[in-house]
Amino acid sequence: MTDNPDPMSASEGKEGSIEESFSFDLRLFHRRIEVGDDWQRVIQGHLFLDHVLTRTLEEALTKPDEIRLDRMSFSAKLDLCSALGLIDEGTVKMVRRINRLRNDISHDLNFEVHEYHGREIRDLAPPFVRGLIEERIGVPDASIMTHCLKVAIVTLDMNRQRWIEHRKAQKAREVRLNAAIENARRILEETKAREPRTTRERT
Repeated sequence: MTDNPDPMSASEGKEGSIEESFSFDLRLFHRRIEVGDDWQRVIQGHLFLDHVLTRTLEEALTKPDEIRLDRMSFSAKLDLCSALGLIDEGTVKMVRRINRLRNDISHDLNFEVHEYHGREIRDLAPPFVRGLIEERIGVPDASIMTHCLKVAIVTLDMNRQRWIEHRKAQKAREVRLNAAIENARRILEETKAREPRTTRERT
């Protein structure tokens, strides 16, 4: 067991750790993304991305049950997240490229994943995501595709977490506003009750 808080590094985690904020098991995530050839990692990474997109929509929509998310395609989920402003344009382009790559793998028995595919994904990423990918290049026994998939999945889920915190903060502001309105109403009622009868009758 380790106290390493880096979600892109393999970690056993512990109760109360950063792992609890993610919508998936980080240990399973590392096992799936770090084994096999790059084409297998793309397939596994795509599953995690689809999961995060689904959870993002479930948590962002007011009435998620009105939409059959389980029947929506990956592209449709990504488009909806983009339309709702839940994911920035750069991340959408990066994830869309991974989806296209996964489709190429799934429909062509002879398709091979090359290093330039990873560079394409990296180059489409927003600057801060690209920086995270480049920081990890050079890690032993890991391809650029592995880094791209890891960073894409982790940053997409952290974006989901950010929206959860945003909604919590918004709800807290609404609670405070309602409390202030009720307090103002109470003060006005108390003030009215203390007014002389003649004053109240004139009003």
